[in-house]
Amino acid sequence: FYSRNYDVILMNPSTRKCITLPREPYGMRPTFCHKYFGLCIGGFGYDHVSDDYKFVKLGMCGNRFAEIIVTVYSVRTNSWTHIQNARLSRDIYLNDQWERFAGGALYWKAIDFGKKTEIGEGREIIVAFDLGLGQFREVAWDRKTGSLHDFGGNLCTLKYSKSRVDVFQMNDYSAENPWSKAFSIMSKKVFRDCGVKPLMYSESLGEVLILVDDERLVWYHLESERVVKKVRINRIRRLITSDAKFYTES
Repeated sequence: FYSRNYDVILMNPSTRKCITLPREPYGMRPTFCHKYFGLCIGGFGYDHVSDDYKFVKLGMCGNRFAEIIVTVYSVRTNSWTHIQNARLSRDIYLNDQWERFAGGALYWKAIDFGKKTEIGEGREIIVAFDLGLGQFREVAWDRKTGSLHDFGGNLCTLKYSKSRVDVFQMNDYSAENPWSKAFSIMSKKVFRDCGVKPLMYSESLGEVLILVDDERLVWYHLESERVVKKVRINRIRRLITSDAKFYTES
């Protein structure tokens, strides 16, 4: 996360220790990371190719035709690298400040102004940055679905209807249609207002841990289509969060 003076801070939830990343060398720093003149976008994930944890910082101007500057911090070497060969069309504008990490890549929602919709607006797309290759790519996406989530190590998206929420999981980003339906959640039996966010499968794969209405955790049984257990956290009566994540200790 960012501090007030735009320092990047990494926290290890297992040890509860934090480190402040060193600033990029002067020549790598975007000159437009300011709330009025531009947007600084970040993402953190594990690169299995180099066995390294990396923080990716994308500096982009508010003007949609501006160049994107990509810098990557390596936890292993404690240093920054400017990715000079990363290419992203100047017609693409990233409108998510924080990423979703899955399968060795970081994902953002974006708008491609070079691809017009039927009414002449820019088309919504998903942009991925491969940590191993250091390259951007575009992922096919059904714009009728909702927000992006990292679920079970894969990217997923939700499609809401009156009676249920369908969870689609990305299997092969290079395929023409990389998405497949993983399961459904009967909405009227689970949530009221803000909706659901699936977090992880149980060990038996028969249940899913879900964040409901941004305030409570439940185990949802896929076959019986009902909540089978409410999760209580010691000393916390009510959750207030919209971006819960889980991790596995190594």
